[in-house]
Amino acid sequence: MYSKLPSLVSLNVDVLSTNRDDEPINAMLLRPVSVKGESDKTEWFRVRRDVKNDHIGMAVVAYTHQWDLEMVLRQRGLGQKERPPKQQLSQDGVASRRAMLLFFIPLQELQTWCVWSKGIKQRYDTTADLPASIFQMELASTYYTGAAVIVGGADAYRDKCELNFVYNPSSWDAPVGSDAEKRKLGEVEMMQADEDGVITKILLEKAHATVAQGTLRYDNKISPMSHSQSVFNDTVIRMNYALHAACEDVRAQKLYRGIDVRRVPVDSTPQEVAMALRSSFFSTSRDQRIAQDFVGNNGILVTFEQGSKLRGDVRHLVFGIDVNCTLPSEWRCFNEHEVVVAPGQMVVAGDDSKIEWKSKIVQPGTVSETTVYYRTLTLSIMPGSRQSVEWKMGDDPHFG
Repeated sequence: MYSKLPSLVSLNVDVLSTNRDDEPINAMLLRPVSVKGESDKTEWFRVRRDVKNDHIGMAVVAYTHQWDLEMVLRQRGLGQKERPPKQQLSQDGVASRRAMLLFFIPLQELQTWCVWSKGIKQRYDTTADLPASIFQMELASTYYTGAAVIVGGADAYRDKCELNFVYNPSSWDAPVGSDAEKRKLGEVEMMQADEDGVITKILLEKAHATVAQGTLRYDNKISPMSHSQSVFNDTVIRMNYALHAACEDVRAQKLYRGIDVRRVPVDSTPQEVAMALRSSFFSTSRDQRIAQDFVGNNGILVTFEQGSKLRGDVRHLVFGIDVNCTLPSEWRCFNEHEVVVAPGQMVVAGDDSKIEWKSKIVQPGTVSETTVYYRTLTLSIMPGSRQSVEWKMGDDPHFG
């Protein structure tokens, strides 16, 4: 029904600066296939789990949309005990993460969740397992134009980024006369009879329970993980593995990051801030105004300048992911000119680095107007570890 998406392609991208040192050197991972939506304001796009660039691209979508905390906890070797208490998920928060979990969950686990398949295997006398290709994802992007335009970008503001899991056995490319074709015929027949969507509902219910268990704040270094928690942990590790595969050199003269005071206490030194940013992925923006929006009271706005003088001919490079160059605009839920910096980069506080206090007015001219006091700090950043992962689908049993 849906053709395989094209592999890596270069497209025109929207970057903030036209300076040669900021020109993109990355290429798009996802190239959406348009599927007719339910209304004129909705466009649907579909990706497949078995396509390498789709898998890697969706890891970037995951990190930039809801999954960054889970991915960072595991990147740093931490557990759910370290999850901030105020960031426990609501039922809606759990529900919004189900589709992404189903896209990255180990394939063997996903196959066991297809409980209806036992009857089909017996009826059609086949031992074939369900392939990764039939598990897919759709994106529904709703746009509106008007006053709410994101600072620093010309795109219309996107107020919703909804991901929907798709079970699509008709896309199974099974050889004629094979065991796989028998299984495909049974699955397609079952789907055609499933007018109420029971099959997808079963998978979503199991995914809901797994996300709910996996995001609980528990000490997994003392108490053994339940099966659901173990599956959730393995799923997030796969996301991190795919996110590493998206990393490349990124050109940028300056980057900015706004950090909440809960992550950088008021008594932190410049060296402590720099050290904390080396062990995991972290997000930055090319636009200072966007980063500043993430700074609350007592938070810190970090400016990253290239330390090119220390590295000779290496100019204005950092190893990571330029989101605008990696994802088409349809897959970017926010237009923040984001650059995700990879772990192991050389983030350094110089001898003259110091933290200064500033203030800004939030919601000026309204009854909610208030003054926020925050810190500023400038650090040097240079390419460090380049442990990019070459994703070899044949070596990963989760692809099938």
